[in-house]
Amino acid sequence: MENKSHALLAGIFVLFLLIAAAITAIWLGRKDVTYSPYEILSTLPVGGLSIQSQVRYQGMAVGQVQGLEIDQAQPGAIRLRIGVLPDTPITKGTWAEISTQGVTGISNIDLRDDGNAPARVSSSEAQPYVIPVRPGFFQKLQKSGVGMLEDGEMLLDHLDQFVTAENAKTFGQILKNTELLTASLSQSLAALEPTLKALPALVQRLEGTLGTVDQAAIELTSLTSSAGQTIDFLNSPSGPFQQASGSLKQLQRAAAQLQSSTLPQIGQMIESISQASRSFTTTAQEFERAPQSVLFGAPQVRPGPGEPGFEGFNAGNSP
Repeated sequence: MENKSHALLAGIFVLFLLIAAAITAIWLGRKDVTYSPYEILSTLPVGGLSIQSQVRYQGMAVGQVQGLEIDQAQPGAIRLRIGVLPDTPITKGTWAEISTQGVTGISNIDLRDDGNAPARVSSSEAQPYVIPVRPGFFQKLQKSGVGMLEDGEMLLDHLDQFVTAENAKTFGQILKNTELLTASLSQSLAALEPTLKALPALVQRLEGTLGTVDQAAIELTSLTSSAGQTIDFLNSPSGPFQQASGSLKQLQRAAAQLQSSTLPQIGQMIESISQASRSFTTTAQEFERAPQSVLFGAPQVRPGPGEPGFEGFNAGNSP
């Protein structure tokens, strides 16, 4: 009986000790911290969140979740009330992400800020500022996974529609034709093998021909340059063309002078010579007819019929 009473007293003592320890832990863990109120309106799943879930700013703990409720004004949305330390720099560029901690299923709220909108916001119990929500890593992964599954299902549906008995027969015919084409290609390659072996020599010849063509092009370029220089020399002010042009101009001037002055004088001289020749001819004829006229002068001509002094036709015959 005495042993039972000692055991009862020991149990009561342990119970009081546990209660005292719990009260002490609660008292020591109590923090008199004033949080700034904010709200988060999320259309994303909030699984793993509960009251007193941690709120972190860029990975640092700055507050906790103070309430969760369904938003009556917007179906499908959850309104979260959070408390954040007053010195937390909540700006217009701050957004919230719901992150899940590994495989525990416990979720926290991460506040992010890229600094693009540094203006601070004001929030109060009467008008709490609503922080926008963006999908976190797991939400993006879940969305991508759902999209991949939908794409996979669509692919399987198309594949099921594509793989039919008729298409299978067509595929078999395509494979058969491919086999025939491969055999024909092998024969063509075997026939082309001598040509391929002779191709390096042909390439060498072609390179030699190209070298000859290049040399001919260089010589043609040199010849063209020489011809151009020759043409420039012929067309130069002291060149043969200019000299010949000057000579032609001088010849034209000489011809004009000859035509205007010399030829008329020559014509007059020729006319004088012609008159002198006629006079000499007349004198010679007169001398041949009457040589005595040189000494005695020209014989007197008797008057003819009708002329004064005409004595008749027999006057010259009288004794």
